[in-house]
Amino acid sequence: MKKALLTALVTAGLAAGNAGAAVIDFDFSGNQGLKTQLAFSAGGVQVTATGGVRNGSNYDESSTLFSPFPKIGQYTHGLGVTSGIFDSHTADNLSSDEYVKFEFDRAVQVLSVTVAYQYAPASWCFPIVGCLLPSSGDADASYLVGADPAAAWSHVAITPNHTQGGWYEYTYSLTDLIADEVFRFGSRQGQQDDSFKILGMQVALADPQDPPGQVPVPATLALLGIGMLAFGARRRPLRPAN
Repeated sequence: MKKALLTALVTAGLAAGNAGAAVIDFDFSGNQGLKTQLAFSAGGVQVTATGGVRNGSNYDESSTLFSPFPKIGQYTHGLGVTSGIFDSHTADNLSSDEYVKFEFDRAVQVLSVTVAYQYAPASWCFPIVGCLLPSSGDADASYLVGADPAAAWSHVAITPNHTQGGWYEYTYSLTDLIADEVFRFGSRQGQQDDSFKILGMQVALADPQDPPGQVPVPATLALLGIGMLAFGARRRPLRPAN
């Protein structure tokens, strides 16, 4: 009887603990054009996206009446950043490093980011001379967790292996990140030819119903019950003295 009860409590405790975990998918594709900020909601979590630009040690993450860039844009292939009137609508590092700043309404762990990039094969190729226009469209990217944009960024890269030109998608797995409310992702490193849009993102929550850092009560009580029952099961009645 005790063994059956212990098994039931263990199962309930594990189920209660796992029930607190939540994985949320954000889809950033759409057609809102250029904005100062864009807001998204998924799984009860709110996130605000803002365009960011880095020139040397200077970071610009706001647009004003007298300085209207950078702008965040939403398109069919996701979010892009425009840092000037003639700039493309992607996150690129052609003239400056561009990225998107994501601000969540609670701490989340970013699990993956999906980007869409446009690949162009080499053209105007001639014997001996080679190609006047080399292939382009790789999506080297950098990301940063935390409020300080000047902290050390991490770098991820892909090497395209395409023979046809067009739009392609790639998902970066970032499962080792700590939970935070601020996350930046964009073109920060490479050979000045990285260009992509941020199509989607997957994040994890400890518990969508509880504030960050709060332990779910059902799981706590279940584990306490398991411990008490295990302690009782180990006790043996004392034999009467002869």
